[in-house]
Amino acid sequence: MIPVVDEPDYCNGGDSHMALEYLTIQQVALTGKVLLFNCGLHDIKIDHQTGKRQVTLKCYIANLRQILALTLPLVARFIWITTTPVEDNLHNKSQDKFLRFDADVNNYNAAASRIMTAAGIGQIDLNGFTRVLGGDLYSDHVHYRESVVQLQAAFIAGSLEAILGVDRR
Repeated sequence: MIPVVDEPDYCNGGDSHMALEYLTIQQVALTGKVLLFNCGLHDIKIDHQTGKRQVTLKCYIANLRQILALTLPLVARFIWITTTPVEDNLHNKSQDKFLRFDADVNNYNAAASRIMTAAGIGQIDLNGFTRVLGGDLYSDHVHYRESVVQLQAAFIAGSLEAILGVDRR
């Protein structure tokens, strides 16, 4: 089945399998661009009934390596952004379809960071930034309040400027 890339659900990217499929289709559009990239939050989902993980860590690692192999020859710059934290109790008490755990976020982020570091990829630690904010961060089980989103956006923008060497003086 060929995905419809303009559909809102598909544009989200989903898990690393879906992201790889999307990037494969969008290769021409990537040429010469800066690609700010993340996947992981959908990968760590565990089916509440079967206990099956959406994407195993081994498959996640393989997908990230394939994503890099595909995109690095095309893009001007690839920048990785870490997956944001999950508050286990808040998330899992509001979900009846799937579970997520922060320990998995940490494991998948660590694996991604090793891959990106080995490939010389710039990284933005949105996870670390978000963790130190404290307080009531979430608007639901996993999405952030608008005030937090604004702080995250400013952090990402500043990090991009630093990585890309943008001088605002």
